Amino acid sequence: MGGLGSGRRSICSLTPVERCWSLDISVMKRRGVLKAGWSGIWRWPERGVPDIKIGLVVLENHVVLVYAITRGGGPRIDVTEYVDVVHLVCAYGGTRSYFRCPGCDKRILKLHLRWGRFRCRRCNELTYGCQRENRMQRLRRKGWKVRERLGSNSLTGEPFPPKPRGMHWKTYQRLHGATLASEEEVVRCMWVSLQKLRGKSLL
Repeated sequence: MGGLGSGRRSICSLTPVERCWSLDISVMKRRGVLKAGWSGIWRWPERGVPDIKIGLVVLENHVVLVYAITRGGGPRIDVTEYVDVVHLVCAYGGTRSYFRCPGCDKRILKLHLRWGRFRCRRCNELTYGCQRENRMQRLRRKGWKVRERLGSNSLTGEPFPPKPRGMHWKTYQRLHGATLASEEEVVRCMWVSLQKLRGKSLL
């Protein structure tokens, strides 16, 4: 058999990537940050924690990350990390930018902070939250995503949101039918689970 650390780890034992602070190079480029000479503070306002931030310096072919970490309630540790950036020319014009993971040197779009360093998902042994979901959870998420797309925060079981202005009726009817089918499947899964629980309680 393999030694310590050999073999693949179970997905359920890995940390979801959604729990980590991430740097997305596409978002940085869209915000106009990915320009040589830019320096400032990078924040994660979408996560609802305005005091979480890192220093960021953008050079020609790499970015410098400046931040501090604490481990197990210990002293503050200042970190300065250099991450290479690759700019590839697209076939039809323009460029696409990638980070080079400091751990494995692979081209990636996102870096995730774990264990005090920004690395790719594989180096940090992270998984996507949807990979840990069962069938019923996946169906629920599918319905929620459609409702959000239609501009509603309503939950499964509530009236389906009306057609947004500018959306074709054919598209709306397709989304409506697919969402109702998935929500009906959620109810069926819940009913099957309930029957199984009742069966166990009678044993």
